Amino acid sequence: MIVNIYTSDFTYTVGSETHVDVILVAGGGGGGSGYRGASSSQRGGGAGGGGAARIRQALPTSILGGSVSVTIGLGGAGGTGITVDNTNGNPGSDGTDTTFGAFVKAQKGLGGAGGNNSGAATGGTNGTGAFNGIGGAGSSSHASGGAGVTGATSSIYGASGGASGGGLDTSNTLRNGGNGGAAGTSVTVLGSAAIFGGSTGTTTGVPDGLSPTLTPLGLFLASAGAGGGATQTNTIAPSPAVGTGRGGNGFFGGGGGGGAASTNGYTSGAGGAGGDGYCVLIKS
Repeated sequence: MIVNIYTSDFTYTVGSETHVDVILVAGGGGGGSGYRGASSSQRGGGAGGGGAARIRQALPTSILGGSVSVTIGLGGAGGTGITVDNTNGNPGSDGTDTTFGAFVKAQKGLGGAGGNNSGAATGGTNGTGAFNGIGGAGSSSHASGGAGVTGATSSIYGASGGASGGGLDTSNTLRNGGNGGAAGTSVTVLGSAAIFGGSTGTTTGVPDGLSPTLTPLGLFLASAGAGGGATQTNTIAPSPAVGTGRGGNGFFGGGGGGGAASTNGYTSGAGGAGGDGYCVLIKS
């Protein structure tokens, strides 16, 4: 048995193997950026991006025609922070599918909506159609400017959703973002692959949502969503170098975190990018 892992486009050429086991994960959706609005009003954080689907299919190499073009799905970009007063956040972009020629396809996660001042921003839809690994949906933001919401955990091996960013309400109370969705069940041959969703940004510490981490890497690469950004005091301008209240980036198809809301005069938090997909080939 030969195992190969790919994170960029390639062409698979059939060798002496008679069967190939194909595992695909698509790109996750990007998180939306937060709303920018007047002090003492409702200002919603951006929604988390949807986690991508994962699919596994065993194929006889006799049907492949000698070679197959493989496209690795890319994570969607996060919505950019808002620089104009009283303006809704920008939505995150959709990820893209991962395909093994015309034989196997894993579906992308969709981008989360931007924050607004009238209700919850809708989380990104998860990738579907893979019976052995449906992605987790990105979390919608709090409906009345409250703290961010944790992203949904995936089904078995699918990628998980990103968390929404923190909002602001009429009390102007600072709010944390949510935690990214944890990866679903992961089976490995190379050691433990437990993975947790990215942590929220906090109002009293690092405002940016964090990306997930994985130690060590397993055969079935676990995929998790990113944390949402936290709101900041109205007297501190966002850092141009870091991006105050930014959502974290997803991991291996995980959804990006939503960005935090802001008060007029201050850039809202940008959404985090969805994680890129991958392909694993097991040849026998």
